[in-house]
Amino acid sequence: MMKFFTCCLFVALIANANAQVCTGDFVFETQTELDQFLIDNPTCTSIEGNVSVFPDMQQTTDFPTNLDALQNIQSISGDLIVEVHDGPFSLLGLSQLTTVGGAFRLSDVGAMPNILNFDGLEYLISVDKFSLVLKTTVDFTPLNALVNVNELKLDVWFDGLGTPISLIEMFPGIEHLNEGFSCHRIIMVLWYLLDSVTSFLLEPFILISGVPRIF
Repeated sequence: MMKFFTCCLFVALIANANAQVCTGDFVFETQTELDQFLIDNPTCTSIEGNVSVFPDMQQTTDFPTNLDALQNIQSISGDLIVEVHDGPFSLLGLSQLTTVGGAFRLSDVGAMPNILNFDGLEYLISVDKFSLVLKTTVDFTPLNALVNVNELKLDVWFDGLGTPISLIEMFPGIEHLNEGFSCHRIIMVLWYLLDSVTSFLLEPFILISGVPRIF
């Protein structure tokens, strides 16, 4: 029994020793730069800093189309900013990510829809400020584990297909939004005003502090 315990302790210590915290701000303009990150940091599981996937304005090739290089990352202390110009874009590389301490902004800015699903975000639990810009409606089910969000911003092109969807159906785990909610071009999101001018109840389980802004 003692040998078994010692063996397990040794394995745990080795695993912990192999884990790595990457410190600094990481900016990736191309898929090649992203892929190199995993090569350079194969044991990195946590990033103390910000991560930006943001192609250069003059760029014409090698746009990022996946985040597989971040496949081992479980937490990011700062912001995670992803601007998508080409696709289809895969989020499967974020399958280990549980926490973003700052803002998580995911923006589809291409001419055609490039973010077609949220597969890979099934374990995302906590984000300070969550912002989505989508060119088409997608299945929000992979975001069901998301429970801690202070601010939520949505910019979703509704394609006119399917059935209406409420905010609680999009994010069933979120109960409070302490810093407010805003939406732009989103259709069929239902909200109800409470007695207080600074508190809103959404469908009817998401309590928002601050005034929702509808652009």
